[in-house]
Amino acid sequence: MTYEIWSNMAYRFTTFRTEYNYSQFIDGYKDFAPMLMSYKGETDAKLTCPDDYNIFLGDIFNRFNADDRPNGAAVHSLSVGDVVKLGGVGFACEAMGWHAFVATDWKPVLYTRSEQQ
Repeated sequence: MTYEIWSNMAYRFTTFRTEYNYSQFIDGYKDFAPMLMSYKGETDAKLTCPDDYNIFLGDIFNRFNADDRPNGAAVHSLSVGDVVKLGGVGFACEAMGWHAFVATDWKPVLYTRSEQQ
């Protein structure tokens, strides 16, 4: 099964902190936050019950917070406000745990480096 990691890039924009009074690290994921797909991978994990998902997400969190993470030179570590998309479900990283949401029609606001302020 394919999974994607989407990095919330709002911290790079002054307007999100001032005009929207939004901080990804405090407020978590919001639909209007600019997102960058930072990694796409495959898993053989058998995800049949909520505990399986919790273990998988915990493993992903640990892997993408390690110094030798696969995308470490390109983006920040997996943090509050980032999203792991697995099939038709998105999991927004929160301060403690994850918030699941239906992601079959999810169209993130795409971040491009030229938009950075």
